[in-house]
Amino acid sequence: MPGAYLNCKDYLTAGQFACLGAPTEERYDLIKDIPTFKEQGIDLVYPDCDYSFYFPKETPDEVIVWYDNLVQQILADPAAQQAISDITVMPYYLSSADSEKHDEEIYNTIKGIADSLEQ
Repeated sequence: MPGAYLNCKDYLTAGQFACLGAPTEERYDLIKDIPTFKEQGIDLVYPDCDYSFYFPKETPDEVIVWYDNLVQQILADPAAQQAISDITVMPYYLSSADSEKHDEEIYNTIKGIADSLEQ
């Protein structure tokens, strides 16, 4: 199953799951002991799992800007950075416009993988 490391790390540690590889371009420090599929000769890179806020299209711009500013403040706070680090995720910030573009890229990547499996 493709999935975020956060969602399966306890199962891996307990020996209940076996990880066959990471579908990433290169190894992340977070999972440095897990070889990538590319390292194993499998040409498969799956998009990173993103955590985003989504709003209805009619949401006023000022609401989106408020959440945008809040996320930036949280990510700048050392206590929040430590709390995020403790749950083993690799946070990064995208503006709402960049996030929308990134979501489209993720969709196209996953669709491309699915389409290639139909053949």
